[in-house]
Amino acid sequence: MKESDFINQNKQKWKRFEQRLHRPKDNPDELAELFIEVTDDLSYARTFYPNRSIRYYLNTLAQRVFYRIHKNRKIEWKKIPKYWTEELPSVAWHSRKYLLFSFLIFLFAAIIGAFSSFHDPDFCEVIMGNDYVEMTKENISNGDPLAVYKKSKEVEMFLGITLNNIMVSIQAFLFGLVFGIGSIGILMMNGIMVGAFQYFFIKEGFGLLSFTTIWLHGTLEISAIIIAGAAGMILGRGLIFPGTYSRLQAFQISAKMGLKLLLGVLPIFIVAGFIEGFFTRYTHAPVSLKLLVIATSFLFITFYFVIYPNWRHRKGLIKPLKTDQLTPQLEPVIQLRKIKHVGLLISEGLQVLKSVFKRLFPRILTIAFIHASFLAILYYSNAESLREEGYNVDMNGLYHYHSSIGTALFVTNTLFLVFFLTFVYKSFFTHFKLPFILNYKGWSILFAVSICVNLSLFKGLFAFLFGLILIFGYLIITAFVFVRQKTFVERNLRDHLVAIMQNNHSKLLLVGLFGAVLLSLILAIFGTGLFHLFDLIIRWNTFQDYRLTEAFRLIFLDFISLSMLFMGMSWLIFSILLSYYSFQETNEANQLKLEIDEIF
Repeated sequence: MKESDFINQNKQKWKRFEQRLHRPKDNPDELAELFIEVTDDLSYARTFYPNRSIRYYLNTLAQRVFYRIHKNRKIEWKKIPKYWTEELPSVAWHSRKYLLFSFLIFLFAAIIGAFSSFHDPDFCEVIMGNDYVEMTKENISNGDPLAVYKKSKEVEMFLGITLNNIMVSIQAFLFGLVFGIGSIGILMMNGIMVGAFQYFFIKEGFGLLSFTTIWLHGTLEISAIIIAGAAGMILGRGLIFPGTYSRLQAFQISAKMGLKLLLGVLPIFIVAGFIEGFFTRYTHAPVSLKLLVIATSFLFITFYFVIYPNWRHRKGLIKPLKTDQLTPQLEPVIQLRKIKHVGLLISEGLQVLKSVFKRLFPRILTIAFIHASFLAILYYSNAESLREEGYNVDMNGLYHYHSSIGTALFVTNTLFLVFFLTFVYKSFFTHFKLPFILNYKGWSILFAVSICVNLSLFKGLFAFLFGLILIFGYLIITAFVFVRQKTFVERNLRDHLVAIMQNNHSKLLLVGLFGAVLLSLILAIFGTGLFHLFDLIIRWNTFQDYRLTEAFRLIFLDFISLSMLFMGMSWLIFSILLSYYSFQETNEANQLKLEIDEIF
C-alpha cells in the first residue's frame, strides 16, 4: 500500500484518537480500542515506512498514552526483595561467563603484579608510588606495618573508601562503552596493584599479617570490582556483537543487564567500606577471628553469585530476562546506490567491517606481525649505536637515527600500506560483487596514497591534526578513484569528483570529523597509562639482554598498535567508499531513474 493511501485510510481514526486523549474519562473503552489499532498501525508503518514521518507521528501518539499510564505509577515495594532473591541471581546466571572471564583477568593481572615485583623491586614504587612505599617502610620500622589503616577517623575513612570504591565500579562499568576494552583495562590495573601490594608485604616478612588485614575488607571489595568489570564487558558486548538484534537493541539489552549487575554490588561496597573503616584498623586482632570474617565474605560471594544462581537454574527457576523478549531484527541489506545520512554511512561501514572481518582480520594481523618483526630486527642490529646516541627505541627513533635506516623504514612502511589498502579495497568490492581491477592505474594510486600517508603519519612532517586531515583526504581520493578505475589526471574524472565533493561537502566534512576522532582515539590509547604499564612489565619480565628485551617490546607494542590502527582505518575506508555511492546518487539519481523506469 502506498503511504498516501495508508494515511487517507486511517487519518480520521488517528484524529479521533487524539481527541479522545484530551478526554480519556468520557469513553475509556473506545480509547483502549483505538490505542490497540494505533499500535497496529505503528507496527505496519515501522515495517513499510521505516524512515517516513508517518512512523514518527504514530510513535508519538503511542508514547503519549504510555507516558500517561506510567506517569503516576506507584512504587511497588514488594519488587525490592524480589530483585535480590530472584532478579539479581538470574542476571548473575546469565552473566556467568563474563563473571568468570573478569575473575580470570584480575587473577592474571595480580600474578603479573606479584611476579614483576619479585623480578624487580622498583616495580612496587612505580605502581604504588614512591611516597606510599616510603611511608609503609617507615611504618614497618616503627613496628606497625599497616598503620595506614589507622590514620583517618572511622566515619571519615568509611565514607571516603566507600565513595571511592563506588566511583571505581562505575568507572569500570562505563569504560565498557569502549567496546569492553576499558573495563578490561580497569581490571588489569587494579589486579596488578593488588599483586604488587601483596607481594611487597610478603617480601618484608609480613605475609600473614597483611593477608588477614587487607583481605578482611578486600574479599568483598575486590569481588565487587570484579563483578563491576563483568558488567562493563556486558555493556561493551552489545556494541560489538549485536547478534540478531539491531545495534541499538543489543546495546539496550546489555546496558540493562549490566546496570542490574552493577546495582547489586553497591551494598557490597558499603559493607566493605564499613569493615575497612571500623575494623581493619585493629591489625593485631586474633588471626582466627579475621580468617573467619574473610571466609564468611568469600562464602557469601561464592554462594550468592555462583551457587545460588546455579541451584535456581537446576530447579527451573531462572526465567529469561525481559530484555531477551525483544523481537530480533535481521541485519539490513546495504543498498549502495541510496541517499544516506552520515550516521548511516558510518554504521554501514562498521557493518561491512563485521561482514568481511574473518577474511580481513587475519591479513591485518599478518601484516602487523611481519612489520613489527622487521622493526625489531632493524633495532637489534643497531642497538648499541642507538643506545649510545640516546635515540628512542621506537619507529620514530629508528627513522631519525640514520638516513639509510630511515629510507629502509620509509620504503617498508609504504609497501605494507600498499598491501593493507589492497586487502581492504578488495574485501569491499568482493563483498558487494563489484569488479576490482589492479592495473597500472590502481597500483599507481595505491603507491601515491601510501607515500602520502607515510609522510603524514610516520615521518612526522605535519602537525598531528593536520596529518590526520591529509590522511583523510588521501583516502577519499583513493576510494573515489578506485571506484571509477581511472587516474585522477583524466579531466572527466576530476570534474566528476569535484562536483560530488562540492555538492556533498557538509556530509564529507562530518565523515572526515568521524575519521579524525576515530584515529585520534586509537592513537591516544598508545599514550595511556595502561599501555605504558604493559611497556614496563615487558621491560622488567623478559630477557636479561636489553637488546632482546627491547626487540620483544617492539614486536609486541608495534603489533598491537598497528593492528588497532589498521582496523580503525578499515572502518573509515568502508564508510568513505559507501559515501561515494551515496553522493553519486545525490548528484545523478541513477538508481531513482531505474526505479521510475521499472514502475512505468
